[in-house]
Amino acid sequence: QRRSPPALCAGRRRACMADGGGCRRQPPAAAAEAIDSSDVSLVEAEPPLTPEQLAADGAKPQLSLGLLFVVNFIYIFALALTVPVFPYIWTTTPAAGGDQVKGGSLHSLGVTINSACELLSASILGLMSDRYGRKPFLLLASLGQVLDFLVAGLAARDRPDYALSLANGHLWLLFSRSTAGLCGNMSVFTRAYVADSSSSADGAKNFAKLIGAFGI
Repeated sequence: QRRSPPALCAGRRRACMADGGGCRRQPPAAAAEAIDSSDVSLVEAEPPLTPEQLAADGAKPQLSLGLLFVVNFIYIFALALTVPVFPYIWTTTPAAGGDQVKGGSLHSLGVTINSACELLSASILGLMSDRYGRKPFLLLASLGQVLDFLVAGLAARDRPDYALSLANGHLWLLFSRSTAGLCGNMSVFTRAYVADSSSSADGAKNFAKLIGAFGI
């Protein structure tokens, strides 16, 4: 025999007491009418907390999506600026010796190594970002790119009078390219952060703004 819900049982007991203490069984419809409306409470969804409320509760407020779009734009803009520069830097390394063909081949090798390292680290960093949050890995990807650009600037040997320069710049460039790939691609974490921070109504709009950073 199927047991009745607790609220329905309470209504039946109340109806029996009102009938003089008898234990007559009532039809479900009559018992449901006897349930006091105060016994059933509707739980309404609470509005999201503001950054001030989050700070008062001791929780860290989320990163602003507008700031995230600006950071992603700067990241893509920096990569675009290095596209014509990296082949020239590779050409000035001792391995190329000023030969543009060798410099282009070394640049292609560096891009391949960078992409392969990103592929190897993507799944591991993705799982770790699901557990520890997106912001630490956004910072990690930024630091990896800063290291890559810094080594590239020190590896250039187009002039002999540089105060700071790296000997065997091609080896340092291969190291920095692989390290930057292992640190992850910032675009992966920005998309994940937008997906986590957007509601179903704002998801398409926020992703359109993020993609617009690539086009600009």
